[in-house]
Amino acid sequence: MESPNHRSLGHEIRLELLSQQLTVTQLADDIGVSRQTIYNWINGKNRPRWTHLVALSESLAMPMHRLIGAPTSWGEPCQVF
Repeated sequence: MESPNHRSLGHEIRLELLSQQLTVTQLADDIGVSRQTIYNWINGKNRPRWTHLVALSESLAMPMHRLIGAPTSWGEPCQVF
């Protein structure tokens, strides 16, 4: 199993959708993108722009470091885009 710092962006989005019982449509509407865009992020076909990362973080009430795989403290690995 992946450690929390090595999870992909798509994996994190998928977990939060399930956890919060949200649909892809609800998330897409909330941040102003299409459902297909969300599916592409989840499946790793492309990455969101910075403004969409901020919107995802706010909409899902998720810390940015979890979305982008940044270290939560010094010495932890960081996911490379």
